[in-house]
Amino acid sequence: MDQSLLVSVIFVLQICNSFLGNRMSGSIPDEISDISTLEELVLESNQLEGNLPSSLEKLTNLRRL
Repeated sequence: MDQSLLVSVIFVLQICNSFLGNRMSGSIPDEISDISTLEELVLESNQLEGNLPSSLEKLTNLRRL
């Protein structure tokens, strides 16, 4: 899944997002931290690589990653 598409989908869902096993690849985009209402982000069983963006610390409502 294209990173910009991932960010767009997350903006639509806003609170609880499960992308479990969707064959996504690449890295987690920094823009994900713009979704201040995000509480859960499930990305397991994908082919993501790289480090978690340091900008995730801005997500004060995030309870599950």
